[in-house]
Amino acid sequence: MAKAPIKPKPKIKPIVKWVFLSLLILGAIIVLMLSPIFNVKEIVVSNNSKVSTEEIINLSGLTINENIFKFLKLNVINKIEENPYIEQVQIKRQLPDKILISVVERTPTYMLAINQTYAYINNQGYILELSSEPLQLPAISGYQTEESAIKPGARLCLEDLNTLENIIQITNIARDNDILDQITGFIIADDKLTLTLQNEKVAYIREMTNINIKIVNLKAILEREKDKAGEIFLDGVSSENSTIFFRERV
Repeated sequence: MAKAPIKPKPKIKPIVKWVFLSLLILGAIIVLMLSPIFNVKEIVVSNNSKVSTEEIINLSGLTINENIFKFLKLNVINKIEENPYIEQVQIKRQLPDKILISVVERTPTYMLAINQTYAYINNQGYILELSSEPLQLPAISGYQTEESAIKPGARLCLEDLNTLENIIQITNIARDNDILDQITGFIIADDKLTLTLQNEKVAYIREMTNINIKIVNLKAILEREKDKAGEIFLDGVSSENSTIFFRERV
């Protein structure tokens, strides 16, 4: 009886070999990544001054001896940015065992007066902190934001943000003219912005047109009438009367 022909063994296709080899390499990498050599030994925080290093690390949720690949950077960033003073966060893994956290902090530039409390805000209108202690910053009153909405991490309403842009512009020009230290606060009203000044003076601004010239005139009046209390009209008293003048308090 004739023997049946022997079938050749099927050859393993090259692509299967490469897939198998890739899986072996991937498995080896995963095992290596999970090894104790990549456990966190140090967490370094930089560029922070207002928020302590300890608080930032606590917010991050990162811990020593945790595997350095275990966490998602975006999750850590979102946790740290829950602090209103933190504007931006950058996370880097420095292999094999160090995590670098770099932050950008918000800086308070104005205060909102709320009864006996002060809300510190920055130039973007973010509310950073509520405190009973005033800072050496201009105070803003007459704002439209609801008191119930004034809490750390929140932001001023749109109307107040628009007014804040004008206040910042006035602040910058006043700084350039060396009279910023004369401004103690801003009062927002329907038809004008009132600047409260040193030596019991106030200045009224109804329009932001030619604001540079108005602040230069304000400086001249402050120098000329430095020992007098009174009102400074930077747009006149009406739309028909545009004369800039000082009226002494009697």
